[in-house]
Amino acid sequence: MSAGAVAECGLRPAARARTRGRSERRQFAVNLGSNLGLFGFNVLVNMALVRFMIGRMGLAAYGLVPLATAVTSWFGLLTLSLNGATGRYLAIELEQGRRESAVRTFNTALLATAGMALLAVPLGGAVVVFLPRLFQIPAGQETEARVLFALAFLAFVLTAVGSGFGVSNWVRNRFDLRNLVNGIGRAVQAGGIVAAFALLGARVWQVGFGLVAAAAVVLTGSVVLWRRLTPELVLAPASFDRGRLGRLVGLGGWMLANQVGAILLLSIDLLVVNRFFGPEAGGRYGALLQVPVLLRTFATMVAGVLVPTVLHRYARGDAEGVRRLGRRAVRLMGILLALPVGLVCGLAGPFLRAWLGPGFAGTAGLLVLMVAPLGLNLAVIPLFGIQVSHHRVRWPGIVTLAAGVANLGLAVALASWGQMGMAGVALAGAVILTLKNALFTTLYGARFDGSRWWSYLVALVPGLVGAALLAAAGRVVLALLPGGAGQSSVATGLVAVGLGLGYAVAAWRFGLRAEDRALLPRVRGKPAAQAGSTSHGGQGGRR
Repeated sequence: MSAGAVAECGLRPAARARTRGRSERRQFAVNLGSNLGLFGFNVLVNMALVRFMIGRMGLAAYGLVPLATAVTSWFGLLTLSLNGATGRYLAIELEQGRRESAVRTFNTALLATAGMALLAVPLGGAVVVFLPRLFQIPAGQETEARVLFALAFLAFVLTAVGSGFGVSNWVRNRFDLRNLVNGIGRAVQAGGIVAAFALLGARVWQVGFGLVAAAAVVLTGSVVLWRRLTPELVLAPASFDRGRLGRLVGLGGWMLANQVGAILLLSIDLLVVNRFFGPEAGGRYGALLQVPVLLRTFATMVAGVLVPTVLHRYARGDAEGVRRLGRRAVRLMGILLALPVGLVCGLAGPFLRAWLGPGFAGTAGLLVLMVAPLGLNLAVIPLFGIQVSHHRVRWPGIVTLAAGVANLGLAVALASWGQMGMAGVALAGAVILTLKNALFTTLYGARFDGSRWWSYLVALVPGLVGAALLAAAGRVVLALLPGGAGQSSVATGLVAVGLGLGYAVAAWRFGLRAEDRALLPRVRGKPAAQAGSTSHGGQGGRR
């Protein structure tokens, strides 16, 4: 036992709780900072890489890249739902000191994950063989497309195996280390693509090598972190427990239904666009899709630092702490998301000109349609982790799956019979997802945690108002600029910085409550521990 652990064990319960609270807040600050850093890095890499690939390969060929990523992400459902259930059980078992049980859970999940990844190989092979029948492929690029998809499936297998080891970062709440590994992997991927294009000429199949290299780096890093963070979770194939697998699959089965519905809600649009409007339209849509993907990644990362805390509190029987943290997380998430959502919606036209060139200026309305609903739909992500912690995954799975099927039907209908083109596909997803989250996710979350039915709806209001005001301000400022200054990249950047700073000050002063600020590392220059002790009787200061 470490000296710090011995010292903590010697404290009285109240002192031990304060020590744990300070440790939690420090790690939350580190995790949140690393998440923001990785997000910023991903934004820079994604924006530069998309423009680079479109410029070198053209829209039609580039469209195969997000298509391959979307298809392989479906196969990730086989392992993602199981790992989500595993993280829940491991966090509780380790928190309660049940080491032997945790070892059985870890090995059962790891072997099951590897088995599922191998079972997906024949399915991936079938997709590669029948690729031209499933999707519209640019003429003459059928072979290169097959190689790209084959390499993408190989990257999926490596990622799936690595995810089994990655639960250690999750249960130990060390997202900073996970983000470091992911950042290195992303740099390797981008560097590999640029180097291959420079040395071998720009061909779409070379993107697949970047995907495989990144997956190999992340797998290696996950194994190293597993050994350092959770040495008690040893590899022991004999610990495989069929009964335990049944419990994991029981929870993971409903999570799988939820994930399938999420895929139909979030990733089916690109396939519909490819089938109905062709590969070039798919490339244009796929390029714009990088913006909501980045925002979704940001929201998932920020929400992810809260989930281990929720599980630890749930394991300690702190129901009121879980409730309070959920409301604060939704409100804070909405306020944070309002900044990028509002800026993109308000400055969409100049932003697209600066990023992808004048040829994309006409798609500003489509980008706004993709991004505007995210102010609500991403702010509720913390509630999903609370659902898992309470083992409330059946009805969310059923409703999300039904919503996904409805989205697919509406998207196909609008693409087939409507006159809206790609905007009809985006509109289908925006309407169905917003209705599902506004009418079910918030109300169900309030029902099972004992809050008032409107608690989470009210928590969403500050972020939605902030995003709307910021978008309107962006439009007004651009309209007031003299001449063609509103189309200048420099002017757009200055407007974005000015509006962003103004929003940050207003959000801090008027949008955030004291309990929200307790989630941040410092409040008006005071240590977070001190700030936390002044709200909610000292309990609201925990993250």
